[in-house]
Amino acid sequence: MKARFFLLLRLFALWMLVFAGQKPLFMLYNRDMTVAGTDFSVADMCRVVWNGLSMDASTASYLLVLPFLWLWVTLFVPRLSPRRWLSPYVCLVAVVLMAVAVVDTSLYPFWKFKLDATIFFYLDSPQDAFASVSAGYLLWRLVLIVIYAAFIFFCLSVQTPCSMKPLKNVSRRIISAAVMLVLAVPLAISIRGGLSESTANIGKAFFSQSEFLNHSAVNPCFSMLYSLDKAENYGDEFNYFAEEERDRLFDGLYIPTPT
Repeated sequence: MKARFFLLLRLFALWMLVFAGQKPLFMLYNRDMTVAGTDFSVADMCRVVWNGLSMDASTASYLLVLPFLWLWVTLFVPRLSPRRWLSPYVCLVAVVLMAVAVVDTSLYPFWKFKLDATIFFYLDSPQDAFASVSAGYLLWRLVLIVIYAAFIFFCLSVQTPCSMKPLKNVSRRIISAAVMLVLAVPLAISIRGGLSESTANIGKAFFSQSEFLNHSAVNPCFSMLYSLDKAENYGDEFNYFAEEERDRLFDGLYIPTPT
């Protein structure tokens, strides 16, 4: 039981360190986006990290859900190796986290806002999305994603044991399973963002009159997932006519341009 608890705690702490470390790098890379070019201090970096902790904790807790459920299952199926079965998940998380961080940091000078669901609008026409950047620009960022993801995967894998001591006593298994279910309560509270009426949201990270500092405190993974939940396809709400009827109505309104 202790081994499982401390494994979850180590994974949570490592993800929190990853999120905290991304913020100063984001600020340094995009320092030209401030009013005076370098209009922030080390104290501002600390404030950014501090005010982004609640959002980082919510995101890290989301990432803990699958390991939590898997470790709960291993109480009853001890032959399942935590490292063997969690490694693919850890690898996927490392790649996604680093890809989101690099893309968010790179796009901010162009978009001037944090990464959100807008990125998915460009998947239909990737040629247009990459038209304004060079191949070297993209290649360098792909290399960064691979290097960072490999490092994070290594750190996470080291924290995941190959096996855990099985609980042979049935009563101990039941008690341990019940205790882990109790631990699910603080995990759910962390995901929600606290016990107050206001749930986790991007505005909780805002603390300054400076838009750049506020944006720096926002977790890009949380921002993207949060915007997906809020995104709506308003185009489908105004389909009052069929496509053929629309063609008929517009036919003749515009004079064809001679070729």
